Amino acid sequence: MSGPLLLLSCVALSAAASFFLKLGATAQVEGGGFVALAFHHHTMLGGFCYAATFALYAVALQKVPLSLAQPVITGGASVVTAVVSVWLLRESMGAVNWLGLALVCLGLYLLFAGRL
Repeated sequence: MSGPLLLLSCVALSAAASFFLKLGATAQVEGGGFVALAFHHHTMLGGFCYAATFALYAVALQKVPLSLAQPVITGGASVVTAVVSVWLLRESMGAVNWLGLALVCLGLYLLFAGRL
């Protein structure tokens, strides 16, 4: 798998992990305690996605410089998570927030410029 594809996979998995953790955290769990929350199927799926992200990140670092991989994964996951949260969870963002996401995207583009 190529470096950019590994980074894209990490971004998608990290965003999915956050999404599933949010679903698990806001679910009405029987018992309502920490153990019930930790073993909720959405929480478990989120944890699995984070573990998969970690494994792919280690592989990506064999092919991509850390100075590119870390900002791309964290910035990319932040953008995807925000968009998915607005789209699927009906969370709201104002114009300034959208501008911030656009600037993150611009920063990611500039990081990639001429690097791979």
